[in-house]
Amino acid sequence: MLTLVLVLAALLVPSASLGAGGERSNRSSAFFGIDGLMYDLSPSVIPGVGDEEFYGPDFDLACGYGNDLRAGMRNLSKLAQIIERSGRRVVFTVVPNKSSAELDQVDPAQLPHGDCDLVGLREQRKLLERYRDPRYVSLPRLLERDKRKVFWDTDLHWTTVGASVFSKALATKLDRKLGAHQSYRPGPDYTSLGGLNALLHDPQQETVPSAVPARSVKVSPRVVSQEGAYDHTWRTVAKQGTWPGHTVVVGDSMMSVALSTLRAAFSHGRFLWLQHVPTQDIVHAIASADTVVFETIQLFVPVVELGSRQFRAQVKKALRHG
Repeated sequence: MLTLVLVLAALLVPSASLGAGGERSNRSSAFFGIDGLMYDLSPSVIPGVGDEEFYGPDFDLACGYGNDLRAGMRNLSKLAQIIERSGRRVVFTVVPNKSSAELDQVDPAQLPHGDCDLVGLREQRKLLERYRDPRYVSLPRLLERDKRKVFWDTDLHWTTVGASVFSKALATKLDRKLGAHQSYRPGPDYTSLGGLNALLHDPQQETVPSAVPARSVKVSPRVVSQEGAYDHTWRTVAKQGTWPGHTVVVGDSMMSVALSTLRAAFSHGRFLWLQHVPTQDIVHAIASADTVVFETIQLFVPVVELGSRQFRAQVKKALRHG
């Protein structure tokens, strides 16, 4: 399907192919939108309201897929069902793109594909809000209602403040009492060059607030691989308010940001970063866990490994023989 191929190409264009000002060098690429018209790929950075910046492929996804994102969500549900049927507890989420979580900060005058983007953004936002699966944690409204700085202006990621919203929602999904024990206080402000500014070759850094667990808990990460950021275990010592057993957390850079607020809720955990660790390591980790938490950002729902038939088959086999 031409639309599928071209939109996936939009999602997977490496940063090395970007030209000056964040423009993509393959401007000849095009795709069919949900309105049946053909569009060029977005520039890599789209201005929003005020100082807000958004990641261009968000809009390619919105215009190219619209509500067809549901197929990818169903594939994630299939994986969750396989894990749950093995007797394990499983929870998953799709972190909304910043353009979905902060739709009111998108400037209609800057939309690269016009109304096609707006319709697609609304459809996908509604899907992420209302998707029905008892194991799914819906985040758009929780993030929107929080008046703190939950996303960077100059990056596509959430802040640890935004990540703490997810961490509490995740704990509450597992157990209401566990969720009630999770609270966070302001940490030191964090200053860095946002990824979107980096694409624009803009050296201006941004300072954002942070959140840290409010309870006095001892969290001890341990490196599993040489790339400890991609694969590591931890233990949490607390008198109460931690989830028992062995929990495996699988996700992308959004989940990596969330670890600083998430770890404190789990007595024993392991994090594995998608695309940075071998697939078999993830499969074996799931088979060895009592509880499985997995995540992908909205942008990668159509292509994430977790949603593939092959991955589900590998997990099913490992669970059967584990």
